[in-house]
Amino acid sequence: MDLLLFKKVVSQFLHPVPVVLTILLMSWLLLVWSRWRNRSLLPSGADVMDDYSVPKKKRRPGCLGMALFFTGIMLLYWCSTGLLVNQLFYTLERQYPPLQFEDAKVRELEPEFIVILSGGHVYYPERPITSRIAGASMARLVEGLRIHKLFPNSKVVITGGVMKEGWPSVAAEMGEVAKILGLEGDVILEENARNTRENAKLLKTVLQDKPFILVTSGYHMPRAMGLFHGQGLNPIASSADIMRWPRTNYKHDQLLPRGGNLANMNTALHEYIGYLWAMMRGQIGRVSELESLPVEKEPEPQLEEIIPIPKEDKAEDKPDTESTDEKKNFVER
Repeated sequence: MDLLLFKKVVSQFLHPVPVVLTILLMSWLLLVWSRWRNRSLLPSGADVMDDYSVPKKKRRPGCLGMALFFTGIMLLYWCSTGLLVNQLFYTLERQYPPLQFEDAKVRELEPEFIVILSGGHVYYPERPITSRIAGASMARLVEGLRIHKLFPNSKVVITGGVMKEGWPSVAAEMGEVAKILGLEGDVILEENARNTRENAKLLKTVLQDKPFILVTSGYHMPRAMGLFHGQGLNPIASSADIMRWPRTNYKHDQLLPRGGNLANMNTALHEYIGYLWAMMRGQIGRVSELESLPVEKEPEPQLEEIIPIPKEDKAEDKPDTESTDEKKNFVER
C-alpha cells in the first residue's frame, strides 16, 4: 500500500466526527451487551431494570458504556464550538504574521520567485473555472498576484499536481485563473506534486538558492516552512487566507455549536497531524529565515469600554439652624 495513501486514510479517522461516531458506537455496543448479560443473571421474577440484583463487577461494562456516551457527546460539543477551534488556528497563524510590504526593508528583498502553493480543486467542466478551484487556492492565488505587483520583476510559480485521474492539475487550473485576473507573462507550473513535501522537493531544482516568497494559508504556513527548510531552501513566509489572527475578543456566541466549526476543526487537526507525521519522519528542517523582517504586529484585544457612572455629590451635613432655634425657644418656654 502506498505510504501517502495510508497516511491520508488514517488521518481521516482522526477527525472529530469519525472519532465521536466510533466512541458512540462502542458505548452502544457495551450498553446492549451489558443489558443482555444482566438479563441472564437476574433471578427469576426480578425486573430487568433492577440492576442492583446483579453483582457490581458485572455492571461495569454498562457503566463504561454510559461514560463513553457522555464523553462522545461532550467531545462533539467542544469540537463544534468556536473556543477550541479558534485557539488551534490562532496557534498556527501567529507563527508567521503577514509581512509589512510598506516597510522599506521588505521592499529591498527583490525576490526572484513568488511561489504559490495550491489548496485543491474539484473539476467539473460545466462549472466556471473560478468555481472549480477551492477557496484556499483562490485566496492564495490572489495574494500571490498582489505580491507580484509589488515586485514586478519576480516570476510566479504555481505548484499543485493531479488530484484524481482524468482531471487537470490544480496548478494548471490556477494558472488559467491567474491569466483571467490579469497576470502578464509566463507562469511556471509544477504539476506533479501530490503533497507539500513534494512541492518543496520538485521545486528545489527551479528555486535553487535564489530568494523567493512562499505564499500559502496562514494555518498551513508552519508545516510548509518546515518542509521547505527540510529540502535546504530558505523561503520568506507571506501568509494568506488568514482566519483567526489577530486574536479577537471573547464572545458568548462562541459557546454555541456550529457545523462550520467542525469543518474548521478538521482543517486544523489535519495540519497538526501532518506536521507531527513529517517531524517523525525527519522531514522538518530547522527554520532559519530572516527573523528581522518586519511583520504586522498583533493588536492587543480591546475590552469593551465601560462608561463610569458619575457619583452623586453627597450634600455636606450642615446644622439645621431653624430646628436648633426652635428647640431653644421650646426650652425657654
